[in-house]
Amino acid sequence: MSDAASRDAIGRNSALLAGAAFASRLLGWVRLTALAVVFGVSGALDPFLAAFRLPDLLYQLIAAGAIASAIVPAVAGLVASGERERASRLLSTLALLVGGGMALLGAISFIEADRVAQLVAPGLSPLGIEQTATLTRMLLFSPLFLGLAAVANAAVAAEERFRGPALGPLLYNLAVIVAVLLFGATFGAIAPAAGTVSGAILLLLVSLPEAHRAGFRIRRPNFADPILRTTLLAIAPRVIGLAAIQFVFAAFVSTASNFAEGSITAWNYAFSLLQFPVATIGGAIGTALLPAASRLVATADRSGLARAAHGAFGTAIWLILPVACIGQVIAPGAVAVTLGPSADPLAVERTAMLLRLLFLGVPAMAATAVFARLCYSVGDTRGPVGAALTGVAVMLTAQALLAPTLGLGSLAAAVAIGEWIECGILLARVRSRVAGPTVRGFLSGVPVCIALSAGAALIALGIVALAASLSLTSGWLSSAFVTMLAGGVSLFAYLAGTALFGIHAAAPILRRVVRIAPRLKRLPTVRALLGDER
Repeated sequence: MSDAASRDAIGRNSALLAGAAFASRLLGWVRLTALAVVFGVSGALDPFLAAFRLPDLLYQLIAAGAIASAIVPAVAGLVASGERERASRLLSTLALLVGGGMALLGAISFIEADRVAQLVAPGLSPLGIEQTATLTRMLLFSPLFLGLAAVANAAVAAEERFRGPALGPLLYNLAVIVAVLLFGATFGAIAPAAGTVSGAILLLLVSLPEAHRAGFRIRRPNFADPILRTTLLAIAPRVIGLAAIQFVFAAFVSTASNFAEGSITAWNYAFSLLQFPVATIGGAIGTALLPAASRLVATADRSGLARAAHGAFGTAIWLILPVACIGQVIAPGAVAVTLGPSADPLAVERTAMLLRLLFLGVPAMAATAVFARLCYSVGDTRGPVGAALTGVAVMLTAQALLAPTLGLGSLAAAVAIGEWIECGILLARVRSRVAGPTVRGFLSGVPVCIALSAGAALIALGIVALAASLSLTSGWLSSAFVTMLAGGVSLFAYLAGTALFGIHAAAPILRRVVRIAPRLKRLPTVRALLGDER
């Protein structure tokens, strides 16, 4: 595949994944709103949110990022060399190991659920801890299905096919929403737990046919294949890093339980809202970059790798900086809209405070998604793990130091600080281990984007202040309108500014969008962002 074709493929797949991630996060926002409307935000949902930590920990450790970071380069290399049958055996072996590991750990956790509940939420009442244990046992079924789906999705990602991975999360969120709205009032927190398990099953049912269409088949496992050992060794450091990250967030949930009632819910809502831009931008671009970068590394195309890396980073930063800046302004409105018209003002204020602090680390999160994938593409999983472990240590230290001053806000501030430290370490790692990309290439255009993002935030601030002076933010609907207006106008101003300065970082993604909606090309701003295209 040519260099131009590689960049176009990254842009095309980034657009698909970003669109799917946006839709998934939009449904996630609907899910959060449904949970808030049905259960409120005063603490009734705390047992479910605490119970979710252990099953999510198992999934994150065994399947989530660890699988993709190791399997995609291995399978992409086998397919490129014409060894698809061997790739199928490798995937079948890994699926057996993942499924067996999930089942074993799930069984142990099922038995010890009472002790787990006391560990993850020691601040809850005895009844709350009992509910947490019951919900934990229910939710432990979901990691098994999600783990198998992760193997199938890694297979199709190696072929740069992303329809299954894009559609699955949409069905997952829909299952939870339907369960909450239909059964939440009757069955309480059991409803979202059942919806979570049902969503995991749906995700697996979508992923398996996509893997079959990509040409992969279930084969007899081969535990003697040397590539299996190499892949497992690549997964191991990633699992260690993810374990540390999950430990931090479990510890933060435990810490939140010691603050005011509803603090766990506020923390989880703020962190979930943060994932909207992080997954839509950083996650989508990083996912699309990994198979393309792995192929360029396999063909020793260092110049092509440099251009792909600089392009992916430029697009991620071009998109994420205005979100981080504008988000500081519209965070209270976004939280108020999410929590619903009957939300407690104190809960809105608490959640918005956490979200604003988390937004400080958003650019680092997006950059880390790109840098980590570049390391994975050359088989380096130790670098990202070392960076993650350092970031975790910084988070724990920062939270302890900031707690007396910031209280609950220390959790979010610590995450932001740790993310920036991790990002800096990864940038240095990429510079030393991945031939081709340069620091100058990564930072080109960033100062202009920062200045334009700050200007866009000032525009949003002016709109919000004007609306407040006219008493247009008192109601839920009016608050939603002002939030969308401020976000939309300021974002358009940012786009116009980057077009004026000739920054075309998003051109590959925009080309894909324009193919879907050709009329957008009539807009002068879109034409300018596409560069010389007319």
